[in-house]
Amino acid sequence: MGRGPRAGRRRSRQRAGAALVRARARENDRGDPVRADVVAIPQRATTDTLGQVPAKLFDAMALARPIVSTTVSMIPEILDGCGCLVPPGNVLALAGAIRRLLENADEAAALGRRARERCDARYSFRAARATLFPLIDSLAPRAGHTHRER
Repeated sequence: MGRGPRAGRRRSRQRAGAALVRARARENDRGDPVRADVVAIPQRATTDTLGQVPAKLFDAMALARPIVSTTVSMIPEILDGCGCLVPPGNVLALAGAIRRLLENADEAAALGRRARERCDARYSFRAARATLFPLIDSLAPRAGHTHRER
């Protein structure tokens, strides 16, 4: 349970039936999704987050991890059919989705596989290359170059 000013509160929650999934100091948090059974990426609906997508979303997808995130920005479009979505700020829905995936390994694995497939098909270098290189080639002759000459 660790030490520090909150250790007593954590112990009392554990005695009350709460389960501590993971606790570590933020400065040591590398956001390592490799070992995670479920990756939770909750975003708040603020003016700052409405125009961004966290890079760790694509990391978790590439690693075939099951993902729980919120309906903010383009996250619903990115995770459509390959992740669990909950409303921003709804802690109970977030906890419920995480619990559901932890208790249903087959569902979690299927979501992880679909996330990996989607990441490869839409967000990988290969996918970007298939879209961007033809565009670059169509523009480069105007400047007398193609991407293949570099």
